[in-house]
Parts: sequence; C-alpha cells; structure tokens
Amino acid sequence: MIRQAVRTWINLPTDTPNAYIHASIRDGGLGISSLRWTVPLRRLNRLKKLPLAEQPANSAPGAFTQNEIKQCENRLKDNQQNIKTSADIYKRWAEQLYTKVDGIGLKESSQVPQQHVWIQEGTRFLTGKDFLQSCKLRINALPTKSRTSRGRPKERLCRAGCNRPETLNHVLQQCHRTHGPRIKRHNAIITYIERGLRRQEYEVSNEPEIHTTAGLRKPDLIAKRGITAILIDAQVVNDQTDLNSAHKQKSELYKDLMETIKEKWNVQEVKFTSATLSWRGVWSGRSAEELTSLGIIRKRSLKVLSSRVVIGGLAAFHQFNKTTAVRG
Repeated sequence: MIRQAVRTWINLPTDTPNAYIHASIRDGGLGISSLRWTVPLRRLNRLKKLPLAEQPANSAPGAFTQNEIKQCENRLKDNQQNIKTSADIYKRWAEQLYTKVDGIGLKESSQVPQQHVWIQEGTRFLTGKDFLQSCKLRINALPTKSRTSRGRPKERLCRAGCNRPETLNHVLQQCHRTHGPRIKRHNAIITYIERGLRRQEYEVSNEPEIHTTAGLRKPDLIAKRGITAILIDAQVVNDQTDLNSAHKQKSELYKDLMETIKEKWNVQEVKFTSATLSWRGVWSGRSAEELTSLGIIRKRSLKVLSSRVVIGGLAAFHQFNKTTAVRG
C-alpha cells in the first residue's frame, strides 16, 4: 500500500524498481522505510532487551520470548543472509537498486551523502511539480520512446532524426534539440561557483582566452588569490561514465598550461580541478572532495549544484518535447 501510494504521488511507472522507493536517500533512493524488514528488526531488538529474554527456555515466559525471537530472526533471513542492523537493510536495497537498468546510474551516490539532501529537505529552486519530475528523472522514469516501449517491438529511434535510440541519456546529453539547455545547465554550475569565489575575494576570470602554439584554450574559470591560482572546469557526463575517471581526465586537460598561467596571472602555484556530475545530479566523489577541501564551495552547496543539474535536465527534456526540429 505504501509503495502504491508513493508511485501514485510521484506518478512513477509500474516498472520502477521497488528498491528506488526503499533505498536510503544517501544511496540515491527516496528513503521510504520498508516495513517488511524494519518491523521484524525493531521487534527483535525490543524482545532482546526484555528481562524475559534472560529466563531459561524451559520456563513458560522464557519459551514464549525465545520463540518470538526465533520467528523474528527467521523473518530477517534474506537469501541465507541474516539482516542484523538497519545498515544491513540499507545495503540490501542499495545493492538491489544498482543491479537494475534504471538504477545503475545512481551507484556512486553514497560517495557524497550531502548531494541528495534536497530530496529530504526540498529546495527553493524547485516547485512541487518540478520536484516530482526531478524524482522521476533520477530513476530514468521520464517518458521517452525507449522507456515507454519496453517489452514491445516498437520503433525507438529519436524523434529528432538523430538515428539513435531515444533514451533519456540521449535526450539530455546528445540530441541536437537540447543543445541550448545543455549549455545553460553547464553555465548554471559555473555561475554558482563563480559567485561563491567572488564572495571569498578571489579575482575570477570567466572563460579566459589563452593562446598557445596548439591553438586557443578557454577553461571555464581561473580564480586567483594571493600567489595561488585555481583552474576549474565543469562537466555533466553520461551516467555510464566512471565519474572519478572523468574528473581526473578533466582536471589534467589544462595542466600543460601551468607555466603560461603562472606568467599571465603572476602566481607561483596553479591548482587544477573540476566540477563533475552526471545528468542525474550525482557528484564525482573526488571532484566534490577537492572543491570542498580547496574552499571553492561548501558542503551544503553540493546539494544546490546537484539539484541545478537535475533542473537543467528537466528544462532540456521539456524543450525536446516542445521542439519539432528534425536533423536533416
């Protein structure tokens, strides 16, 4: 009944994994308790705390208590594994979520627990309708031709003439119809980081043009304070991409410009980092750690940027459905 109510409220498709509903918010789910597992666990813990539990099993009170404890332990067996703590329940649902086609893109969620706090606390950037749509976007439940034709032999190529399957990943990351919203989504990340750097009295250069023998280079941001400069590049990647590897690759992209930056910005040290997220709003753990340790953003800002990526994805999805342009 609980799952049915949640699906109705959010308008989730019937094939959305139950694990998305019950997995913890930290792991990328909605954090709705599963009574099937929490009730016998809580009952077991309470029974074990009773003075009756210490009485011998051959006595009437002791036999009753021990029998109840045994029943709870049997209910907590899952594929020959025993659920002993709440952490075991969270782990079970997380593992189930990441084995699903729609949930695998959330597998790196637990690396940055703060990023999904907007699910629990809300955010002023989201209306009620957008919040529900955002919950659907995270689990790949927005309607596309590939999503709505599962299990049926229907034509699935993109309506924009891209000659590729119309998946949510394609719509948000590749389709020509959504090029504009993708740029705005990227710029929203950069604008937020830039505003925070200026509050910290950094001298910030937005998309500075650096001429090299190999051609023109334009990183997103270079922030200078004192004798140190920090180069920051942002990216929103596919959910099949290893986020930490993408962060590392992006951070190393401009390292050949170190001496040029030192000379042009008159600094002694240059640091390179990136803001790397997937289109589901999942942070690269290393990216988030570097940005917060360098003081570029605060931990509470992680949820803001995560939600902005999701909002940008919704804008792209809505534009895709409203646009009639077809690739020639």
